[in-house]
Amino acid sequence: MKGEKTISLDGNEYKVKFTLGAMEELQDYLEEDGFEGSTDQALQKMKYLRVFLSKMTKFAGNEVDPEKFKDMEFSEVQSALSIIEESTKDIPGKPGKAGKEK
Repeated sequence: MKGEKTISLDGNEYKVKFTLGAMEELQDYLEEDGFEGSTDQALQKMKYLRVFLSKMTKFAGNEVDPEKFKDMEFSEVQSALSIIEESTKDIPGKPGKAGKEK
């Protein structure tokens, strides 16, 4: 299914799901935390990336604390975030491609 993957963390398997709810909760978190940049800029900061991964696990039915993602291997992070590209590849002005046109 587009927008959903299984990742490995500490020897356990977790589903992550890219949903509007996960994005909305990340945006709410950023606002509450005082972050003033774009969502794309926020996801370049590991703290916010960990929060987003936690939100994606929540919407897949198995919420994981953002702190646990400190132990995640970078290849798993790349796999989890690849669902954004896969889910939005046919959408002009898609998330993760700020300022780029198809």
